[in-house]
Amino acid sequence: MIVEDQTSIREMLVEMVSALPEFEMVAEAGRVDEGLRMVRRLRPDVVILDWTFPGGGGAAFLRGLWEYRVVARVLVLSAGCEESAIRAALTGGARGYLEKGATLAELLHGLRTVAGGGAYFGAAAAAAVERMLKADALSKARLEQSARELPVVVPTGPEDSAPPSSA
Repeated sequence: MIVEDQTSIREMLVEMVSALPEFEMVAEAGRVDEGLRMVRRLRPDVVILDWTFPGGGGAAFLRGLWEYRVVARVLVLSAGCEESAIRAALTGGARGYLEKGATLAELLHGLRTVAGGGAYFGAAAAAAVERMLKADALSKARLEQSARELPVVVPTGPEDSAPPSSA
């Protein structure tokens, strides 16, 4: 299934996927609501998803997959590689993220990888994922260090744990 708002790109993707013997092209949609209606009815195995377009974009589509309990392997194909978009796509369940400027060979490799259950990232997306992982690891390390620096009070005897007496 292809979900892409730009007609010419959607038509090229449909032609490409239709020509691949290992895939059956089941649907195409130009809007999120249209795509979700189709995905609910057809339950495709693989979706090539544009990330940014009117009507909620890729994030809204991924939320819809969860709401409808549709398990599909999603490859996001996007013009941009902002870390926030990549994080949202991965958090939403996408298995891959590829720039629209990628070569046809890279797109085919990404599609086959995601369809086979793997994860795939184009060069810019992979670099963004690496930066995010390093930043997350650094944040975790800082939190752990802060936790180690907190004062620890350990009771030493019964008098430390008993409530104060009033005289």
